[in-house]
Amino acid sequence: MTQLTKIIPKKPFDRERMHDLAEQLNWVPVDLEPSDNAQLHEEVWALGDYRTAIHWIEDDVFRVHYIAVEGESSAQVISEIRNHVEVHTSASLADLATGERDTLTIMDSLRMLAMQSSEDFDPEIFAVVRWALNDPEPVVRRVAVLASSIMPWRKLDPLLEYVSRHDPDEAVRADAREALTIVRDRFQDSSTT
Repeated sequence: MTQLTKIIPKKPFDRERMHDLAEQLNWVPVDLEPSDNAQLHEEVWALGDYRTAIHWIEDDVFRVHYIAVEGESSAQVISEIRNHVEVHTSASLADLATGERDTLTIMDSLRMLAMQSSEDFDPEIFAVVRWALNDPEPVVRRVAVLASSIMPWRKLDPLLEYVSRHDPDEAVRADAREALTIVRDRFQDSSTT
């Protein structure tokens, strides 16, 4: 299968609307083994040839609901989704994060940016994370650290190192140390950006 691409629909898109979209686009439901993870809900559909999968994921730990697409016809499916659903782009999420002074909106935006990030380094998202790691609110800095831990970029290492040593809040420093371990473990045998 090809790389997984994550798409964050703009609210009020939800599970019911995802079912409607799947029916409208003639996706075939795929039966999944029931999960023991109560904090993650996933449903999967496929194109008729079963070479492309479309996932609806409700991640209640990270508080992000998203669509993930992988397979031979990913580009076509992503285009169809964008034609039927209003979705966030990196730019719209960056604008939401940096344009607001509402702490909850900033934190939601950071989580969505992290979830939507891909292997390809995005300097705009990186700049937002760097900005958020300097936010006056410790809770925003903690969410920025958490977001950094799932972004697949080696360039986050020096930022997390700095935060782990110099943030004025001990909880933020502790979270940064944990995130730094995750980032370093991810790239221990890799040469990704």
